[in-house]
Amino acid sequence: AMARVAESRAAAVAAYKNGDFELAVEKFSEALDSIDELCASDEAGSLYSSRCQSFLKLGKIASAAQDAELALRLCPEDAKVLFRASTCASLQSRYEDAVAFLERGHALNSKDNAIRKALNSARRRQAESAVGAYDWPAVYEHYLRPGERGPLPDVADFVGPVSVQSCGHHGRGLVLTTAVKAGELLFACRAFVHGGREELPQLVAARLRSGTPQDRARFQTLCEDHDPTLATPDIALFGPGPHRVEGDSEVCEARVQKVIQLNSFALANVNPHSAPLEVSSDTTRSGLFFLPSFLNHSCMPTVHRIIVGDVMFVRAARDLQEGCELTDTYCEILQPLENRSKALQGFGIVSCDCARCRLEGEVLHPEDAEKIHEHAATGLLATQEVIGCGLLLLDHHES
Repeated sequence: AMARVAESRAAAVAAYKNGDFELAVEKFSEALDSIDELCASDEAGSLYSSRCQSFLKLGKIASAAQDAELALRLCPEDAKVLFRASTCASLQSRYEDAVAFLERGHALNSKDNAIRKALNSARRRQAESAVGAYDWPAVYEHYLRPGERGPLPDVADFVGPVSVQSCGHHGRGLVLTTAVKAGELLFACRAFVHGGREELPQLVAARLRSGTPQDRARFQTLCEDHDPTLATPDIALFGPGPHRVEGDSEVCEARVQKVIQLNSFALANVNPHSAPLEVSSDTTRSGLFFLPSFLNHSCMPTVHRIIVGDVMFVRAARDLQEGCELTDTYCEILQPLENRSKALQGFGIVSCDCARCRLEGEVLHPEDAEKIHEHAATGLLATQEVIGCGLLLLDHHES
């Protein structure tokens, strides 16, 4: 039996070194099947730990986490096992567990630079997820980096004072659970997947198949049509784990297509060399973000968002009261009403009923609005004319 274990382990190690992680998993599994007969706990723990690392290379986080848990039971004082368990915990947003594992590993081997570095990183992720304590200079340095962006931001998701609630004819939406000041960070969310628009459905399907039950449960909350009767998920589902949830492992590609069509966001192009700063939507790249997908549209949005790499940060656009619905804009809000309405039809929105749209519809003829827009776009509209138009609208609004 020991000879079979040694042979299978050697084959697994060779496969791992060659980058064939599927074969490595297969061979580590063969070794584990043989070692069960011997009940050699230390050897089994080492094999579970090694198979865990192979699963991580394949992006199979849930399987890796199961092996890490088994390895910990057998080898609770092994620094390498603790390190891999912390990696799984971090990938599942279980930052408190990740810190605990690494603190134990650091106590066992205080000279291990990899453990010390990982511990510092895990503590930062824990602070980010708990209170939104990000290293903002580093975040905005990444945002303003021209050309190739390099590595994506290494930050945790954060969920602030928000909940998912029914918002009348808007369907489900995000609502504040406490009053906030303008500029306050409401939540931060990493894209579930991101990439070229054409490849997004394949990326989502692949991630759902290899991801965690929590990934699948979050995806199931997203709408594929404008159904106001959909259930409202618990906000805890979008926060740090652990979560005991069931997610359907079957992937319906037709549903994936519909969800992406309604819920994807264009990623950002930033030109830091312009004055003022130029930020535009990338017409070729998109991302699927879970929590931001619950933001309904308004032409007077209550939030402001920026996308840094593959992370979306959402702040209050002005002082907001408890119970206020958080709204984003699905179109270019500096366009006239008629242009905005046409753009919104692509999202299945017949009309926006915000105060701004109602006011414009009542007092500003489409031809006059287009003329003002054209003059403003070419810089021909004098400041006094802009003020005059604003005062006219204000008079109508007050009356």
